[in-house]
Amino acid sequence: MATSKSTRKPLTDTLIRKAKEGTYPDGACPGLRLRVGKTRKVWIYRYREKNTLKLKQVSLGQYPRMGLADARAQWDELQSARGANKDVKKECQLQEEGEETVTSLVDHYLDEYAKLIKRSWMEDKRMLEKDVSEIWGDRLAASVTRAEVMVLLTNMVPRGQRGAQLLLAAARKAWNHAIDRERVQINPFARLKIVKGVVM
Repeated sequence: MATSKSTRKPLTDTLIRKAKEGTYPDGACPGLRLRVGKTRKVWIYRYREKNTLKLKQVSLGQYPRMGLADARAQWDELQSARGANKDVKKECQLQEEGEETVTSLVDHYLDEYAKLIKRSWMEDKRMLEKDVSEIWGDRLAASVTRAEVMVLLTNMVPRGQRGAQLLLAAARKAWNHAIDRERVQINPFARLKIVKGVVM
């Protein structure tokens, strides 16, 4: 992904709406940046851990569901939490279940688990963004039903059963990750399998 040529000037709503693929730091809030991809725009907070000085980042939410003012407000809260020596990632995880969208669930899984643990995280990212986030992105993650998941996987099987199985595994892990952090309570991908082209 290309890096934006933008300087450290404060972001504006006009700039955000017109932004092309790249990363745009907000000069008004050090560490707050907008990551613009081909299909979505995501707010990111980058910071250094006080004890280790390691560079970390967390996803805050997707634009336009989270606007500029909301992103700055959350940045302010996280800055305060960091100043009080609180765990920034834990603070991000304390959002209510009802606020977790499919897109934010996928982003949290990628940033907090897959990128740190899996060498194949880029494949998880490609599959989840293409076949899950693009379909259900702004929906509440808790609203996705088992029946909808079965339709999704059934429609994928003709394109290749192996690909459908890999997506099922990645999505199941993403929802389990959210359950472990109390962002959702039910995994609609749980206990499903694909046998001879049939989702069951």
